[in-house]
Amino acid sequence: MVPSYQRPATLRRCLDALLDQLLAPLEIVIVARIDDEPTQATVAEIQRHSALVRLATVDRPGVVRALANGLRETSGDLIAFTDDDARPHRDWLARLHATFCGDSAIAGVGGRDLHVRAGSESVVEKQKVGRLAWYGRVTGNHHSGVGPARDVHVLKGVNCAYRRSVLEQVGYDNRLRGDNQHYHELALGLAIVRLGGRLVYDPAIRVDHEEAPRVNATRMGTRGVQDAAFADAVFNEALTLTEHLNGARGLTYRLWSALVGHRDSPGLAQAVRFTPAVGRRSWRRWRIAKRARVEARRVAGARS
Repeated sequence: MVPSYQRPATLRRCLDALLDQLLAPLEIVIVARIDDEPTQATVAEIQRHSALVRLATVDRPGVVRALANGLRETSGDLIAFTDDDARPHRDWLARLHATFCGDSAIAGVGGRDLHVRAGSESVVEKQKVGRLAWYGRVTGNHHSGVGPARDVHVLKGVNCAYRRSVLEQVGYDNRLRGDNQHYHELALGLAIVRLGGRLVYDPAIRVDHEEAPRVNATRMGTRGVQDAAFADAVFNEALTLTEHLNGARGLTYRLWSALVGHRDSPGLAQAVRFTPAVGRRSWRRWRIAKRARVEARRVAGARS
């Protein structure tokens, strides 16, 4: 499945790579918005040469809605995901499939997205990938992981696959906010882990990732719109972690996020740290993050 929005050139390259897999896919489902004519035209052109490619549509923005709609249009037992600005290596599906076959307890498999800039790969090797610390700090590093395959808490959407049965059991969290709904991968991964499913990251499973700019991101010109997107991201992370971390771990997360936090969800220490560089903006972001975390706790409490 490939969600796509107004990036026909990169989508075509992605589809070329998917149609050249050593292990042929059962189907390739492209999810596009109803009003996205460039994407639909690209899919229609590819369909003239390949019956594997299908189109699913969504009438509202949001990656969660796109993934949920796309899932209903698929028929396979294993659903692989990538982005329209990625090119999976030829052995991508074969490696994903082989990992699933090795253990029925594996619910999801993912790998490394190689950042490609100006024709070269930017390599920063990391051992720690896709892990949630006991106090709530999330480490990504999916693009730079090395070493053997290992269990993780979260997979990156540009390079992952899940069992259909798990996706249908867990579902997607519609409470997540924003057009891009940041941290939807974390919400999905932690929900699967809570059910006892294994998520495996193998850096040998690779896609080339060009990270093309998002169309809606280029239109975020006003400070108010940028602040709203920032608040949505903080809310999504806080909602996910508040519901996952219970008891002493939950209390520790609340203290750590309020007093320390990180660059994208600053606590007090981060606000102080970035003041020399960005001045008052650091404290505005701190206030926005503080309100977003409070709102996330309220929403989490309403469900419980």
